[in-house]
Amino acid sequence: MLNELQPARRQERILQSYDRQRNSPRFLSAEDRAGVVMSAKPEAPSADPRKQIAASKGGRRSTSSIKEAVREGAGVGLASSQQATSNSVAEWNFSSAIKIFHLGHSRPAPFGGTSFLPMPPGNPVPGYVCQAARILLNVSQAWLWERAKVSRKTINDFENGFSSPKLLLNHRIRRALEEAGAQFVFGEDLVGVVVYSSKSDAAQRARSDKLRGNDSSAR
Repeated sequence: MLNELQPARRQERILQSYDRQRNSPRFLSAEDRAGVVMSAKPEAPSADPRKQIAASKGGRRSTSSIKEAVREGAGVGLASSQQATSNSVAEWNFSSAIKIFHLGHSRPAPFGGTSFLPMPPGNPVPGYVCQAARILLNVSQAWLWERAKVSRKTINDFENGFSSPKLLLNHRIRRALEEAGAQFVFGEDLVGVVVYSSKSDAAQRARSDKLRGNDSSAR
């Protein structure tokens, strides 16, 4: 009789300990965890379609039913992913690009601590800043020398540091870049350029006919 009561008392003691530890069996001994297995709560239904089919058919399932359920689950997941992606991506209207050249010999401070002001109108622009502005504007050297009314060699030598044009020519180059959207800046031991551009302006300056809306293949 004593032997028959011992398993019941042990089971009751295990369940009490199980409840006290907020249903966390990791606080129980290995021996007690083994006794709780039979009284543990049933496992929640699995999200795996194969397991769901097995449960509904008593473990007997066909290969075609599994494939069909997997395809349905994959389709729902793909649709949800596509919807989340489309909702999170927004169209842009304006862009800001910046290139700063630090003139000091020490490592520059983090950008958050860097301050600069618009470059005075009469200041000449260095050749490397001119090249940076042209690249940020996505225009070619030919575009620049045509609008600045200077020679191709003047632009090429200026950007590569081979020569420095006269002040009048420098002002022409700077004005052409500023009219396209470049804003030259300077600060303590730094000089640079900031380019603000709208989506339509960027498309018009693009070298691709498709981006400019002149795609001949669409005609």
